Amino acid sequence: GSLHSLVPGVPNVYEAVMRTIGNIVLPICSTDYIPAYGFGAKIPPHNNLSHCFALSGVPERYMVQGVDGLINAYKSSVANAQLHGPTIFSDVSDRFISNSCFRGWTCCKLEIESSDVCPVP
Repeated sequence: GSLHSLVPGVPNVYEAVMRTIGNIVLPICSTDYIPAYGFGAKIPPHNNLSHCFALSGVPERYMVQGVDGLINAYKSSVANAQLHGPTIFSDVSDRFISNSCFRGWTCCKLEIESSDVCPVP
């Protein structure tokens, strides 16, 4: 099975990480809304490969409310998109940092981008 497998009532690895990190960083944000982007998937309706897309499926609606909103958007995206490699973080890290309370956190961006060389299962 995939690490993205969705089992009702049982959080997968990605959900657990999103909840943990979200609960740490959300309190330092000025609002309850956070950007929710995905990467490495073929997105309906045309199934074009994207390395940065709004989890909502609507480019203009990339913000979600709170950690639960993030996890719900993730679950919806996993159910509707076709996961596809390669894993490239730089597009999504650029957009996330420029559209969030983390503006100016270039150290985060550099750390995330350096992960591009490491495969993600």
